[in-house]
Amino acid sequence: MARSAWKGPFVAVSVLRDVMALAQKHPEWWSRGRFKGVKAPEVINTQARSSTILPDFLGCKFEVHNGRSYVPLEVTEEMIGHRFGEFALTRKVRAPRPLLWAGRCGMVACLLHPGALQAPWVRAL
Repeated sequence: MARSAWKGPFVAVSVLRDVMALAQKHPEWWSRGRFKGVKAPEVINTQARSSTILPDFLGCKFEVHNGRSYVPLEVTEEMIGHRFGEFALTRKVRAPRPLLWAGRCGMVACLLHPGALQAPWVRAL
C-alpha cells in the first residue's frame, strides 16, 4: 500500500542530517557545483534503504547498505521520488544455466557438468 499523501515522503533523520552537514561544509559546491556536473566532494554512507530520494539530494553520492556491503550510488534526476533500496540490490542476479534436453523421458543433463547424469541415452558434448 502506498504512503498517504498528507504525510509526505519518508526520509530518515540521519540522512537529512548528513546531507545538511555536507551542504554546510561545502557551500560553494552545494549552491553551484552540483548543478554544473561537478563531482560530490564526499560520500554519505547510509543504511536507510526505505528513505525517499528528495530533489535536494541531486548530485550527492551515497553508499547504500545492501545487507553485506555498501553499494555506490550517485543521485540523478530520474531517481528522485524513488527509494534508496531500489538501487542497491540485495541478491545476486544469476543467468539461467544452459541445459541440454536429452529427448527421452524428459531427462535433462546440464552442459556445465556433462557427467552429472549417467544415462546411456545422454551424450556429453
